[in-house]
Amino acid sequence: MKPINLNAKCGGRWQIVTDRRIGDGPNDPWSQVVVCEHGLLYPAGMGLIGAVTKRPGEIVDRLRGLAGVGLVSEDEHGAAVVFPEAQLTAVAKLLQPKAARPRRFPSRPGVVVRGNCGLEA
Repeated sequence: MKPINLNAKCGGRWQIVTDRRIGDGPNDPWSQVVVCEHGLLYPAGMGLIGAVTKRPGEIVDRLRGLAGVGLVSEDEHGAAVVFPEAQLTAVAKLLQPKAARPRRFPSRPGVVVRGNCGLEA
């Protein structure tokens, strides 16, 4: 059973890092984490995405108000929620994923790779 592949879904648009402590490398969907201004997004199971916020407050309150978003835990450092893939856009608007950074390769002048998608520009 594989979780949602965040790299395939949004790797060209959003900055995705690999948590090397989880999964079997960068191509394993379990290890993919979307870096956001106000927290992180990560695979949470079949058809589910998880999110953690960096702090409590307004963003947590807005997440609670979204249909299908379930609060898992909350403390003075922020909150953890899970939600269906269909709510990804709404949650992303609140957490504000960072844009994928173009990568340049000195050994290959003129080649720019955007995000983790491997597309040459």
